[in-house]
Amino acid sequence: MKLKKKIGLVGFLVFSVLEIRGAEAEPPGLSVLSLSAALERSVEQSMSLAKSTLDLNTAKIAADNLWAQIFPGISAGGSLGYGTSFSSPRSENEPSFGLQASITFSLNPGLKSSMKIITLAYQSAILNYESSKKQLELSTAKTYYGLLVEQKNLSVLKEKLSQTERQLEQTRIRFQNGFTSELDLQRSRLAVESSRFDLSRSELLASDNLRSFLSLLDYDEKAVFALENIFSIQKIELDAEALLSRYLQSRPDMIRARQNIEKLELQRTQKIMQSRAPSLSLSSRWSGTPSMSKPFSDSLSMSAGISIPLDSWIPASKDAQAIESAKTELEKAKIDLKESEKNAKISIRTMVNNLSNSWRSIEIARLRVDLADRAYQMARLGFENGSEEYLALETARNDLTTAQQQLLNEELSYKNTSLDLAAALNISINDLDELCAVSEKTITE
Repeated sequence: MKLKKKIGLVGFLVFSVLEIRGAEAEPPGLSVLSLSAALERSVEQSMSLAKSTLDLNTAKIAADNLWAQIFPGISAGGSLGYGTSFSSPRSENEPSFGLQASITFSLNPGLKSSMKIITLAYQSAILNYESSKKQLELSTAKTYYGLLVEQKNLSVLKEKLSQTERQLEQTRIRFQNGFTSELDLQRSRLAVESSRFDLSRSELLASDNLRSFLSLLDYDEKAVFALENIFSIQKIELDAEALLSRYLQSRPDMIRARQNIEKLELQRTQKIMQSRAPSLSLSSRWSGTPSMSKPFSDSLSMSAGISIPLDSWIPASKDAQAIESAKTELEKAKIDLKESEKNAKISIRTMVNNLSNSWRSIEIARLRVDLADRAYQMARLGFENGSEEYLALETARNDLTTAQQQLLNEELSYKNTSLDLAAALNISINDLDELCAVSEKTITE
């Protein structure tokens, strides 16, 4: 009994939350880690999101400063020299130095496309960050719900331990009065120790999983948290076609596919303009040459030039092949878009069907629990009345525990399927809750 109290105390301190059938008072000094706080913490501590933020900032700087693409080239320099004449030995030898500065301004026909590509890269960086954030939150929610199911499983094992202890006490009394055999008494003692061992092992595993989760959130190893018991299952009935109509085009893969097509179109246009359209360049240069014995002299020169490429107009030339290759890549990207849309529709329809099938599994599991509980109660009464053997009672008790654990697994699977559907629709946890609320209202009506 002392070992049981210690196990119960550890489990209470580490995993104490609101009980499944009602709220319990929290122990003093124990902080509650809500799901929203865990999601916020996971975003703050994510290394991958931190790197995505850096990429996003870099892309934003480029998009906010498109003028840099037409900024002229500016250079400045100086020189120092010493000159002499071999044919006129009496000529003066003196050092000289010079200063020069130049400005070059080029207008490329593909400049407009280059600017649009930079803007598109920034939009893509935003998409990658937002998509990664949602995926991280959904993954964190899965882990959170998994820990809550582990806690419910501990409650099942604790109840089983209580049942075996009560049965042991009743069996001991029956043995003392000569109504049962010593073998049944020993089996009852073994059942208690086995139940205690199963509970202890599950508590250690749950403790390790919770510590790993807190470590991922970068909490101190000595931090002790209780999880908020928000694990509830409700039937969700969704129309796959309505979801496709509303969310299909906002999926990240669909947006990336469209962005890729737009980028390839811009690159093709850029390639054509660079290879076939004339380009204009303007430049100016100033230079000054001071001397020790002569007056200062300087000069200013300006030039304008136009370049007209001709090789790209020749069939099968290098530039002509590059233009054709860009067109091919564009056509392939359009095919990829159609394939992505087809796969996305199949994925969402499959998940909606899986959600419906998973709910039917929950209903069967709940029925199995009810039947197993009834069988256990009948076996217990039969054993007390002498009409059932102890092995039948133990089998019924184990069947009840297994049925309860299977129900927990089915409920967790249903919750994970709904989160997978949210990921497929590219919606957040809050959006998923709104969908569930609308579904529940529709079912009630």
